[in-house]
Amino acid sequence: MKTNNILIPVKKILNIINSCQNEEQIENCKHLIYNYVKSAQKNKVVNANELTERLNEELMQRQEALFLVKVFNR
Repeated sequence: MKTNNILIPVKKILNIINSCQNEEQIENCKHLIYNYVKSAQKNKVVNANELTERLNEELMQRQEALFLVKVFNR
C-alpha cells in the first residue's frame, strides 16, 4: 500500500522557526529543516536547494535575534 506524502506549507515551517525561544528549540528546528528538505526532495520539489537556503537563513536570523535579546537583557 502506497501512502501519499503531502508536504505542509513552507509558511508553517517558517512560523515554527520564528516561534523558537531558546537554543534547544533552535536545535529542534535544525532537525525539522533537515527532515523537511529531505521529504521535499523525495517529493521531487524542484527548488530544494533554494528551500534549504531560505529555511537556514530564517533560522540563522532567529538565532541572532535570540542572541541579541540575551545580550541586551544582561
